Amino acid sequence: MLWRICWIHPFDDGNGRTARAASYLVLSVRLGFELPGRLPIPARIKHAPIAYTRALEAADAAWSRRVLDVSLMQELLAFYLEAQLKDDPPSFPP
Repeated sequence: MLWRICWIHPFDDGNGRTARAASYLVLSVRLGFELPGRLPIPARIKHAPIAYTRALEAADAAWSRRVLDVSLMQELLAFYLEAQLKDDPPSFPP
């Protein structure tokens, strides 16, 4: 969902905040609760925008070949999810 909202770009000034907020809301609703941790995934993404941009670009490149591959985004979000649940300080993804 995160990649797809960014991909359609309905706003002139970008839509990263909207995409991050909406995807985090969907995750929380699907789980039935808000995830614990002082620094949520959207805030963690903001601390490492290059990794986030690379994940979006990788999904875009795959889609240009008619392949749906969001695996880099999945890895990044898994890293941030684990960090949030452990309440780790912000850090750069591997």
